[in-house]
Amino acid sequence: MHRRGTLFAVPALVTMATAACTTSEPGIPLPASTPSTQRVFDEKAVEQGVRQILRDQYGETPTNVTCPRNQVVKVGTVFTCTLRVNGEPRKVRITVRSDQGEYEVSQSAPA
Repeated sequence: MHRRGTLFAVPALVTMATAACTTSEPGIPLPASTPSTQRVFDEKAVEQGVRQILRDQYGETPTNVTCPRNQVVKVGTVFTCTLRVNGEPRKVRITVRSDQGEYEVSQSAPA
C-alpha cells in the first residue's frame, strides 16, 4: 500500500509529497548545481515528508529518517530511505510521480 502527501497541503489532507532541490523560495525547484542541470531532491525535505506521511497516513512514529542525496527529480525514479520505528530498522520506497517533485511513499517495511 502506498500513500502520497504534499509539503504544501494541510497536514490532515496529505496525499502527495513534494520536495525540491536548491530553492530560493520554499517549494519552488531550481536547477541543481550539477553539470547536467538535472534537478535533484533536497534530501532533508524528503526526510521531513517521509516522517509526516508515515505519521499522518500510517500511524507510525519514525525516527532517524535518512534519504540518499542527489536523487533525480524524474518520473519513475525510485529510491529507498531508511528509518527506525519503535527502535527497529525499517525502510520505505520513494517513487517519483511527477517532474514537479511529487513522490509516493510506501508503508515502512523491515530493513
